[in-house]
Amino acid sequence: MEQFVHFSHNHPLNLVQLQPNHNEEEEDVDDFVVEDHHVGQCNMCKEDICSFHLCYYTCKNCNYSLHKFCAEIPKTLQDHPLHDPNHNLTLSERFQDPHPSFHSDQEWTCGVCNRKRKNFFNYHCSICKFNMDIICATMSQQKMDHPSHHHRLQRNLKKLVSSCNACGHEHDGTFYHCTTCYWFWIHQDCALLPTKLLIQQPTNDNFTHSHPLTLTYSFPDIDQEAKFYPRCRGKICKNFKDDDHPNLLRCPFPDESYNLLKHHFIKNDKDFVAKENHGEKLKHLTHNHPLVLLDKQTSLNKNSILLHNPLKKIQLLCDGCVKPITKIPFYMCVRHPCRGFVLHEWCARLPGKIKDHPGHPNHTLFLMPNVTRKFFGVFGCKICMLPSNGFAYGCKTCEYYVDVNCAFLPKEITHEAHPDHLLLRIDASSSLSETPCNACGYYLINCIAFYCPSCDFYLDIECAFMLPRMIRHKYDDHPLTLRYDPVENHPNDYFCEICEDEFNPESWFYHCSFCVQSMHTACAPLIFQCEQAVYTHYKRCIFYFVNVKFGGTIVIKGHRHRLTFAQGIECHGKCNHCGEKLQYRMIFKCLKCKYAVHYECRRPVTPTALVTGQDFAKFLHMPTIEIPSRIMKKQRILSKQIKKKKHAYNALP
Repeated sequence: MEQFVHFSHNHPLNLVQLQPNHNEEEEDVDDFVVEDHHVGQCNMCKEDICSFHLCYYTCKNCNYSLHKFCAEIPKTLQDHPLHDPNHNLTLSERFQDPHPSFHSDQEWTCGVCNRKRKNFFNYHCSICKFNMDIICATMSQQKMDHPSHHHRLQRNLKKLVSSCNACGHEHDGTFYHCTTCYWFWIHQDCALLPTKLLIQQPTNDNFTHSHPLTLTYSFPDIDQEAKFYPRCRGKICKNFKDDDHPNLLRCPFPDESYNLLKHHFIKNDKDFVAKENHGEKLKHLTHNHPLVLLDKQTSLNKNSILLHNPLKKIQLLCDGCVKPITKIPFYMCVRHPCRGFVLHEWCARLPGKIKDHPGHPNHTLFLMPNVTRKFFGVFGCKICMLPSNGFAYGCKTCEYYVDVNCAFLPKEITHEAHPDHLLLRIDASSSLSETPCNACGYYLINCIAFYCPSCDFYLDIECAFMLPRMIRHKYDDHPLTLRYDPVENHPNDYFCEICEDEFNPESWFYHCSFCVQSMHTACAPLIFQCEQAVYTHYKRCIFYFVNVKFGGTIVIKGHRHRLTFAQGIECHGKCNHCGEKLQYRMIFKCLKCKYAVHYECRRPVTPTALVTGQDFAKFLHMPTIEIPSRIMKKQRILSKQIKKKKHAYNALP
């Protein structure tokens, strides 16, 4: 180790390297290693010894250190650029003015920076009575090689107030500047920022991260725009007042039992029907029989009804909104043929018609218990683009149908994934066809969505309303929570526990932090038969059949047993009609033999309503009923007529 004897200290000083030379072949080594701001103070100039000084002298025996350039300055300076080149400057720790009225330990002023000094190393010109502290004397040697800039930076002669190019803020103090790029100035505090930072505790109750953060010196264009043309940041500035939005919908919904209809019709628990109305009968326009209100546990036991409970694999879905019924009160038909017909208390309040729907504002939409001309009541919702066999609002003239949840879309919402900002409802026209949903990544093509105009944050209808904050299922003792970003310190890649496919954690997913289990948001509702997973096939963020209530039966020509409406899974094999796979499709299967066909293969071949929607509603909710023979006869007659017309058409020249 190099040693140096300096006149200011009794012991030899050793040279210490602050930035040791790394092997060029080594990887993952920071170019600019910063200690905790500084390693000590120079005993001559009284300033910090920082990492960018590269090396310094220190005494092993006592706490004495010097900058390398301070230790190596001569006792006599000649031709200094800040003074007359013909005058010599003499170094001393004391004030050197020989005037009898001055003494060596009094305060004096530097002739360069005008700072008051006392007992401070300085250079003195006896001819001009000029004094200059050693900081100003060594200024030309105080340079910095900083990784943020490709030129060497020179320390500014005087302290000043200026804007820093590193942070963009105004600072008062010591600056370094580039003599080639006149515009580049960096404050010393910013130059000394550590290259690695670990935030273990929340900052202003707003930010925490368990992994080390690495300092970067440049940003992509989009981040440059955010810096120089800043917009309101979602986690910093709230852009609305709660008092101005008393009925604001705050998403996601807490669990699967909550939905848009409950928010729209039930403001709080007091809005539920009073307990003394137990057993009250309701004549609802969607059902032929009176519906009985069940609002006591004894009434559930009497009718052998079990509430929806995923932990016990019990399913009870409302026939209106096709959402789980998890608590009382609710309405039920107690007539034996259709005991499976149940309605949420709020679904019984649905109005008979709605006007000015955002998706179809020109015509009034009417409530339909089942969409006519749709086999088994299954229709495609024009808003969420999902199949449904629940209640619908529709325009028969335009054949425009939406499920009852999509019929009551609020104008604005907030979401936990983008807190404190209002998300406004928009019609995603063709101009947004290349704009992805921030939850699932799919483009918003001709659909209604919600967006934050300040942050360009977009959510489609499905991700906004169909993904509850928490779900539970039998295969995990803990609730699964909706995640909007990757899990910190996740041990390995992400695999769905249901379909066992790997997935991208940048899209939303459900996760159990106790068991470290994750799953697609589309696979999470599949808690009764895991092999029903449909994400692999449909690649949607939502379970494709989330709005379909399976379980009704039907009898068709050509098979002697009743067929049950179900979702096809792998073990069902192939369709007995077309020979294609039944998996991932709506099917009719026989519970007594292996016969099964696609829903499409048993759908009527003509859009003519041979069977009314009300008839098919009976088939869906009345397991013992069969299609009347007169209807089957009419279907056979019409089928023959269609064949004759087709044959005649083919015979034309």
